Amino acid sequence: KKDINDVQGMINTSLNIGSCFQYSKNYDSAYYYSNATELLAVQNDKTDDVTGAVCNKGTALKGLKKYAAAEPLLIQSLKEASGNNNTSIILTSLQGLGDVYFEQQQFNKALELYKQGAATAGLGGRWKEQLATFYENMANCYASLKRYDEAYAFSRNYKSIQDTLLNEENSRHINEMNVLYETEQKQKQI
Repeated sequence: KKDINDVQGMINTSLNIGSCFQYSKNYDSAYYYSNATELLAVQNDKTDDVTGAVCNKGTALKGLKKYAAAEPLLIQSLKEASGNNNTSIILTSLQGLGDVYFEQQQFNKALELYKQGAATAGLGGRWKEQLATFYENMANCYASLKRYDEAYAFSRNYKSIQDTLLNEENSRHINEMNVLYETEQKQKQI
C-alpha cells in the first residue's frame, strides 16, 4: 500500500490490524495501531478515520484499565461521530464509555449510555450483536443497582437475541452445506 501511495488503504489496514489486536485483547498493540492510524488520518485530512482512530484509542485504553485517559477520547469520538451520523463509531463510543463508567461503579451513568446504545442499535435491525451486548450490559447495571426484575428482563432480551443470531448462523451453515451437496450431486451426474 505504501509503495503505490494508497493512503486510504494504509489507513484501513492500520485500523483493521488495530481492531484485530483489540479483539484478541492485546490492548498495547491495539493502542499503537490506533495511534498510527490517527496520525496518518490527520496528515491526510480523513475526518471519519480520525474519529474512528480516536474511538479505538479510547477503547484500547479502557482495555488497559486506564479509564481516566479513555474517557475524554470516547467522549470526543462520540461527539464527532454523532455530528457525522456514523452509527458504527457512535455504538462503539457508547459501549466503551458505558464500560468505563461501569468499571468505576458509576452504574447509573453507564446505564444511560447503554440505553442510548440499545436505542441506536435497535434502529433498522442491522446491529443485532451490538443490541444484544447493550442488553447484557444493561442487565449487569440493573443487577449492580439491585434492580433484579429489570436485570432479569434485559438478561432475557439478551438471551433471545443471542438465540436468534445463533439460529441465523446455523441456517446460513445449513444452506451452504445444501449448496455444496447439490453441486456435488450435479457433478456426479455429469
